[in-house]
Amino acid sequence: MSTSWAGIVLDEAHYIKNDSQRTKHALRLLGVEKGKQPVSEPEVVYLLTGTPMSSRPRDLFNLLKAVRHPLATSFYTYATRYCAAYDNGYGLDTNGASNLDELAETVAGIMLRRTKDEALDLPPKVRSWQPVEISGKTVGSLAARALDYLEQHPARSGSTWVTFLGLLNQARHAATVGKVAATIEAVNAPTDHEEPGEAGPVLLHWTRSRSGLPER
Repeated sequence: MSTSWAGIVLDEAHYIKNDSQRTKHALRLLGVEKGKQPVSEPEVVYLLTGTPMSSRPRDLFNLLKAVRHPLATSFYTYATRYCAAYDNGYGLDTNGASNLDELAETVAGIMLRRTKDEALDLPPKVRSWQPVEISGKTVGSLAARALDYLEQHPARSGSTWVTFLGLLNQARHAATVGKVAATIEAVNAPTDHEEPGEAGPVLLHWTRSRSGLPER
C-alpha cells in the first residue's frame, strides 16, 4: 500500500547516483522504480546534496529519474546521447561524456547549484606548511622495514599488498605521534584568522595523537 505524500526531501542525494540496493529502495520510495509497487507517490521531490558530484553524466541519471525528468526514461538512450557510450566488448561503457552543453541546458530548469563561495561567508583559505623534525629512529626504521618488504614482495595485490599497507601505517602512526608536541605548539600559537576566544579545528589521523592537545 502506498502513501500519498505532498512532497519528499531526499538529503545526501549523491548516494543514489550508482545502481545499488539502496538506490533501488530510494527510487521505490519515490515511486519511480519500474515493476515495483511504489511505497509513496509524492507530488514533488527535492534532492539535496552538499557533496561535489563527478563530471560523468551517468552519475546524474538516477537523480533525474528520482525527479521524473523525461531524460531519465531510458538509460541506454541517455548514455548514448550524453555519456559517449560504446560497446567495449564486455558491455556498454558509460564513463564518457558528450553533448554536455545540451545536457546542462536541458536540466537547468530543475537544478539549483551554489558554490561554497556563494553560500557561505568564509575567510580566504590559507595553506601553510610547517616542517617538523621528529626525534628518534623509530619512524625511519619502520618506514625502511615497509619499503624493504615492498622491494622483496613487489606484487601490489592480495595478502602481500595488505601486509605492506599495514607496515606503512605503522610508520605513519609513529610519525603522527612524533608530531604531537609540534602540533600543540601550533594550536596554541595565535593566528591572524581567529577571533579572540575562538579556535579552528584540528584534524587527526589517529586517536592516540589527541593526547596532550588542548581543548578550548
